[in-house]
Amino acid sequence: LQAAAELELPPAALDLLIDECGGAAAVAEMTGRKARVVRQGRGWASQPRAKPESGEMEALNVTERNAFMDGKKLVAVISDAASTGISLHADARSANQRRRVHITLELAWSADKAVQQLGRSHRANQTSAPRYVLLCTDVGGEARFGSSVARKLEAMGALTKGDRRAEIGSPDTLNLK
Repeated sequence: LQAAAELELPPAALDLLIDECGGAAAVAEMTGRKARVVRQGRGWASQPRAKPESGEMEALNVTERNAFMDGKKLVAVISDAASTGISLHADARSANQRRRVHITLELAWSADKAVQQLGRSHRANQTSAPRYVLLCTDVGGEARFGSSVARKLEAMGALTKGDRRAEIGSPDTLNLK
């Protein structure tokens, strides 16, 4: 146990991603997490985001969304837990009309759910369509699952049209062969 305690393990993938993209000052985080791990010198430390058992999280998600849509933060991280009702598309009425690059770190378990998640950055009144990137490791099960979801999305046309009723699209652009 002592050897395990002495290991210098990296933070969770989400914390590392936020750090690499500029940290909390540059990344709008809408995840529902009450704390995050941040870089401090050569190490990492836990930092609270909202008080446990308070209504602060809902207000924090709205504040973070507004910072992204206003262009004050150029990267947004959103989880399934906090995504209900959140639109992050390049809305013609928003200050931040840059083209979105929607990166999915964790695939939804169903194509319908994936379409709903992708729709957070692809909506009506947008100035440009988003670019989608589905991250997947070389681990056989994950690659196979990713390919399966991509094929289902292709059948629904969601990758190129943002519309599950469309009939065109190609999972080849996802490199999930």
